[in-house]
Amino acid sequence: MKGGCHVVCLLFYGKSKDACENLEAEAVHNTPIYDPHFRQPNNRHLRLLYVCSLIYHEAGPVLRTHVSLTHDRQIEVFLRQTHPAQLRAILTADVVNDGRFVVQVLTSHHPFTRLHLALQKLESLKHLRVFEYRQRQSVARTQAMTLQLAFKTTLLPNAIPPNLTTYELHLRPAPAARFALSEQPYTPHMQNLRISLSSWKPESVSLPALRHLTLDNVIVNQFGPMTWRPLDYFFLDCQLESFTYLHNKPAFELNDRHIMSLAETSLGSQLRKLVLIGCDGLTTPTIRCCVALLDKLEYFALSLITNVTTEDLQPEFLYALPPQLRVLKIAVTNAQYSEPLLDQEAQLRDAFEQILLQRSHSPVALFISMRDELLVDSGVGKRWVDVAAERNISLQIGPWDKEEGV
Repeated sequence: MKGGCHVVCLLFYGKSKDACENLEAEAVHNTPIYDPHFRQPNNRHLRLLYVCSLIYHEAGPVLRTHVSLTHDRQIEVFLRQTHPAQLRAILTADVVNDGRFVVQVLTSHHPFTRLHLALQKLESLKHLRVFEYRQRQSVARTQAMTLQLAFKTTLLPNAIPPNLTTYELHLRPAPAARFALSEQPYTPHMQNLRISLSSWKPESVSLPALRHLTLDNVIVNQFGPMTWRPLDYFFLDCQLESFTYLHNKPAFELNDRHIMSLAETSLGSQLRKLVLIGCDGLTTPTIRCCVALLDKLEYFALSLITNVTTEDLQPEFLYALPPQLRVLKIAVTNAQYSEPLLDQEAQLRDAFEQILLQRSHSPVALFISMRDELLVDSGVGKRWVDVAAERNISLQIGPWDKEEGV
């Protein structure tokens, strides 16, 4: 009970443990035993103790299943002071990977940080999210020592946690060149996989349990036009429930053949969520064919970028969406130095309005982002807001793509 009170004091009052005990003693001594009007007092002075105990016993087991290691000092303290019972309770870990590997001639090879030792202690680990390390320490080099970049080797050099079901890389586009291609820690139980930048060495691998796949600005030649491979070539024996593609230059461009290899094979036969952000290599006729094949689709987010090679922007793909669709997100912009397709964007806007106004089973949430002259200046957006309120539809007008893939 006292431990719970200490948590509350630290969180809300910024008090130390000793100060917290003094606060408790003061509260007890100042508790009114007699009411000034000679009424029997209630037990309000026990509420704080009850709340503290409730937080400690109910939230404690949940919060202890997660750990976040953001720098070397935390890693060292974690290795020294964490009890084995606490280690066994951890299911989710957010870590930063330095990525540097020390090579010493005639002696030893080892990762620069001791993150790999911390992960080895997490026997029950199921979910691992990896972020880029932005507080790198300098190292005194010798003539017999070199540093190499080995992303996966510095993370899990020996064994992969046997129960690992989620592996996510959250790396920013800027430092793409700093990471060499590396293998991923695949396990037979892998259900959620997120690959970022050039940290992926493409290979054909069987992942029968994989259900959620995110390609975040992946930079690999195997997806290029000269060495094209379908998506189901790399991810075998799996049936995805969600697929997310996030694109910024110089990541590979998802094209028509890629998306059809998802829709026409068993890889996408159970797909319920499809997110395509920053697409400038897709054509709307192919998108229409794709969504028509995905008969279980419930969530569809599409961010299109028209450029000088875009010949047609057809709205027919909106009519091909399955009736059970619950969330629809559409964004259209034009690339730099390219002329906007105003007439065709207006047709796309009108098709979106028909879904809002006339569709018998309208989605519960609609998001649209287009140029102001098509939505705001024309007054269409205000009319949509009124219609959405009448039909109990959540409507957002404006940029939304930054929220996806976070």
